[in-house]
Amino acid sequence: MRKIIKNNQIRYKYSKDQLAYNDKMSIICFVICIIFFLMGLVVSVIYGGEGPMLIGALGIIAILFDLISMFYSIYEIYEYNIYKRITRNMLLLQIGFLIFMIIL
Repeated sequence: MRKIIKNNQIRYKYSKDQLAYNDKMSIICFVICIIFFLMGLVVSVIYGGEGPMLIGALGIIAILFDLISMFYSIYEIYEYNIYKRITRNMLLLQIGFLIFMIIL
């Protein structure tokens, strides 16, 4: 926020929403989660559905990174008491992915 004084009146120029550290880490962890999930799908297709334990390990790693991403999003809300649009959207994506992995 920048303060502008014009005609003896104080006006404020608000900046757009900037990503906090926890938001950035949440996005990075969720992208890594999706990458591991897609790697598991590719390995499963390559082995024709009868893949090694690597497929299960990639699925578990994807779930763990999703939970880490969810931790960062919840910590952002807890620490600053701010419920921004990016945090809300990330929580919806994380919960949706977790439900998808449980059903899958």
